[in-house]
Amino acid sequence: MRIAYCTTLRLPSDRARSYQVAKVAEALQENGHSVHIFTPWADDGETVTSVYGLSTPLSIERLGMRKPGGADAFFRLFRGMLTIGAFRRALKRTLTDRRNAFDLIYTNTPELLPELGRIGLPVILELRHMPKRLSARFITSLKRCRLVVVLTSALRQALVDGGLVDIPVIVESDGVDLQDFETTAPIDQTRASLGVRSGVPLLTFVGTLMVEGHSRGIPEMLVALDILRKRGLAFRSVIAGGPPDVAERLNATVPDGLTPMLTFLGLISRLQVPSLLAASDVLLFPAPDSDHPFFLQSFSPLQLFEYLASGRPSLVPDLPPLRDIADESLVTFYPSGSSEGLAKAIRLVLDDPEGARKKAGLARAHIAQFSWQRRMERVVGAMGG
Repeated sequence: MRIAYCTTLRLPSDRARSYQVAKVAEALQENGHSVHIFTPWADDGETVTSVYGLSTPLSIERLGMRKPGGADAFFRLFRGMLTIGAFRRALKRTLTDRRNAFDLIYTNTPELLPELGRIGLPVILELRHMPKRLSARFITSLKRCRLVVVLTSALRQALVDGGLVDIPVIVESDGVDLQDFETTAPIDQTRASLGVRSGVPLLTFVGTLMVEGHSRGIPEMLVALDILRKRGLAFRSVIAGGPPDVAERLNATVPDGLTPMLTFLGLISRLQVPSLLAASDVLLFPAPDSDHPFFLQSFSPLQLFEYLASGRPSLVPDLPPLRDIADESLVTFYPSGSSEGLAKAIRLVLDDPEGARKKAGLARAHIAQFSWQRRMERVVGAMGG
């Protein structure tokens, strides 16, 4: 099948969503399809392939406005909005003219549906979160699709409750590349590079420090670590991720007594992530105590899939979307946003290493169904015909 993948995300970038676009395109190609990505912002396909360590090169075409040479303040202010508008118009012209070159349109940008729905090709939409208000107009735009893919069962239920019953809506969480975790750096080498002594547990967080403009619960995690310090636990902890300004701000809030035990690594390459996770004793997954729909409906981070694939014990906030991915036999849940709850969960895992290893081993086997290739086989197969 010849697929036009349309997205407004920048490729490459340090955003998990951009990485997800690249992995979906790679998986589709590995499954025998041809994929051509259209985006208003991108480097060449070779650069994207190299940055993300992809096994197959991506075909990328940049449409819309070019980067300006001047520094006009007005343009800087409205550049994003103007670029997206130009991209939509250019995308409609391009796909209309080249309609016979494609069999399917795949997009993760619902704002493009008015244009894409008029091309005359079947459309698959990957919907990652709901708009603030689920309007009849939005539901109507979704009906232009042949298939809607959502990340969580809560998102699917919200669409069904909103009236989307005419077309199939399937739940497919994000994925993971298991091959990335087959060959990692020696554990002793990774721990030595971090200054972690033998026998000292390493507690690790790897991921974005903010998600869709929301706190990831890092302040609560820092409090949990300080609770353990005050109770006499000897450990080392590392936090890897960005944005850099958020990391700097959070680092300034670390209690003095915790500072020698904690390192902010900043942004690290995705190629470094498997080795860091494999060298850790406990993987920390914080989240705030929030009733925001994002955390109750849409939260399906790539980070959790990588944690499970690493075969290391994972501590996970008890949120409905995350229950789509794992249960108590695979991870240790704790109350979301609870520093005391996280501290107790860390202690529980460290005090029962055999039980923690068993859970982690089951999680590693379970996550095989979430490989990118299997995911995209299910997605394309669900379209029917």
